[in-house]
Amino acid sequence: MPKVRFYAILLLCSSSVIQCKFQDNICISPLDNKFKNSTLVKVPLQPIKLIGKTIFDLWRSFPVDIFSNVTTISQKCQKAYQMHLEGAQKNDLNSLKIFDATAKPGSGLLSGNINQYGHFDECMEVPDAQYCLALLDFNPIWTEPLSKYKNLVHAHFNIKETFADPAHRVPGSTFVRWGFCLPEICTEADLINALDFKLGIRAKVKPNMCQPTKLSNKILSFGDYLARAYFVFIALMVAVSTLNYGKYKNDTLWKNFVSCFAIQKTYKKLTTLTKNKNEYESLHGVRCLSAISLLMAHKTMASLFNPYINKTWMAETQAMKWSILGRNAIIYTDCFLLISGLLNANAILADLEKFGTINFREKVINRLFRILPGLFTVILFCTYILPSLGSGPQWPIVIDHHSHLCKANMWRNFLFIHNYFGFENMCLTHTHQLGIDMQLFLITPIYVYFLWKRKILGFCLIIITSLVSMCLRFYKTFYYNLSHVVHFGIPISRMFDTADHSYILPSHRATIYLIGVVLAWLLRNSKNNSSLSKSQILLIWSIIYIVGLTTWFAPVSMSLIGYEYNNLQAAIYGAIYPFTWGIAVAWVIYAVENGFGSWFSSILRWQYFQIFTKIAYSMYLVQFPVFFFNVGVNRHVGEFKNYMMLPPVETAIIFLLATILTLFIEMPFQDFHKTLISKYS
Repeated sequence: MPKVRFYAILLLCSSSVIQCKFQDNICISPLDNKFKNSTLVKVPLQPIKLIGKTIFDLWRSFPVDIFSNVTTISQKCQKAYQMHLEGAQKNDLNSLKIFDATAKPGSGLLSGNINQYGHFDECMEVPDAQYCLALLDFNPIWTEPLSKYKNLVHAHFNIKETFADPAHRVPGSTFVRWGFCLPEICTEADLINALDFKLGIRAKVKPNMCQPTKLSNKILSFGDYLARAYFVFIALMVAVSTLNYGKYKNDTLWKNFVSCFAIQKTYKKLTTLTKNKNEYESLHGVRCLSAISLLMAHKTMASLFNPYINKTWMAETQAMKWSILGRNAIIYTDCFLLISGLLNANAILADLEKFGTINFREKVINRLFRILPGLFTVILFCTYILPSLGSGPQWPIVIDHHSHLCKANMWRNFLFIHNYFGFENMCLTHTHQLGIDMQLFLITPIYVYFLWKRKILGFCLIIITSLVSMCLRFYKTFYYNLSHVVHFGIPISRMFDTADHSYILPSHRATIYLIGVVLAWLLRNSKNNSSLSKSQILLIWSIIYIVGLTTWFAPVSMSLIGYEYNNLQAAIYGAIYPFTWGIAVAWVIYAVENGFGSWFSSILRWQYFQIFTKIAYSMYLVQFPVFFFNVGVNRHVGEFKNYMMLPPVETAIIFLLATILTLFIEMPFQDFHKTLISKYS
């Protein structure tokens, strides 16, 4: 029996990690001259072209030794590769690791198991190597007879992409993600040229997706020091305040500030359930159900970054009609805008009814104390702390890239104007809602004042603004081929275009916000005093069920495999849905608050939704950092199961972090603001 060496095992997975003697244009080489029976391996001298091959040829031909016999790479790369090739023949451990760590075709290609990371950690152990995650375009391969397999291999192209698309926010399935362990001297261009020469395919390596094993010593910037000092300061405040809670009299502003961080105080505030006759209890339930639905939709999208052995099944499952519940996630974000419009208008109406004027300055300051501390904390953490907490094949694109964007553009977030500079360059893209909400808040007094002072003029102003917003949505959706629903096969470029031209602009989201403003006026003028008869209520409920469910499920065809985009269909839905969905949700809230909410009352008014309301903002802030952290550190192919759309452990971590952010940051600063008002008003 021949001696079995690890080098021989590698050869079984590769095409030509060998030295050759040429005979009839064929490379003929013994695996090891020390084998008792010399084994010959025949390797084509010419580049391996996969076009026109069978699927079996594809499996067998994909090379581990991507630089072997390649003449289109730099001499430095050739020399370094040759050194490791010779080292592998001599069973040198580091050289073997380079070839062993490079990804190889796995089982289940026809089930969507096409993305392979290789062994990231093994590659990073080699002193003079680098790990590169490349995008491979297999389109040239999908000719007859292979073309019938491409939908299975690429999970039916559920999200389409091009090399020019941003990759840090939305994943695609057009290209293959393949991990290569290369000599450090080789460049991305060398890898791209080798793939073209060897396989006849196009490839791209996104910026910073080649990670060298020799990491340079990081020089801390002012932002790094500021972030570390900030979190140390917060930790000290919490510790000192908690340990000394109740021991000293808060007779100075500083002592008042420190006392705000006591866990005993913030925890009691979080868990205390109160009854307030001026509060709309149903909003807690609407907020919670919308947030959970959004969390599931966001997690499902983030999961598409990961490689799965059954990704085709995952795509087919999410192409069923029920998946419209997640694909139509914009209606859940609209619920938050409606609630915001209701609460903002209600507070302004209360001022007008009590004082005849609007204390808008106080409301702006209160809003800043409510929003900025949490936003500032999460941005600092994601920009300066999170990048140093992990690594992985996709870490540079889902963590480091966001950090670079925030270093350049976080000032826009703090001024709440970041939604006007495009989705691609936004620091923490999920915070776009804060910009929209702040800008709509700033113009709310105009509409509320006219509703209060001159009702007809106020309603006319709201109707005109809503119709203009509707026309803008229709025009932009039709002209730019946008889609407010994440339809099956949607291109990444369409998702970004939809965000830039419509989704993140207050002028396009004003309709449902203003419905919330009108709802606030109606509730203040009719709470527990509705003049509707039982027959009228029954009729309205019947209409609302039809309108609400139709809005929710109207685009169900967009979730199916084979859906062909229609810009007119998308434009009509994008223009109308804020009216129909907003009216449906507004009626549910109105009915519950006036005592004829049917079964909605017992659900939406559940008292423990109050606790969720207190952590809802923090949960909104922390969910994407958690999602992307787990994507970034993932090193292996997994198996997708439906419960992973809302995985218990990850969801629990999000709730825990949201609670910590609420207790340590959000509540202390709100409490301090109240202290300032009481002390200096």
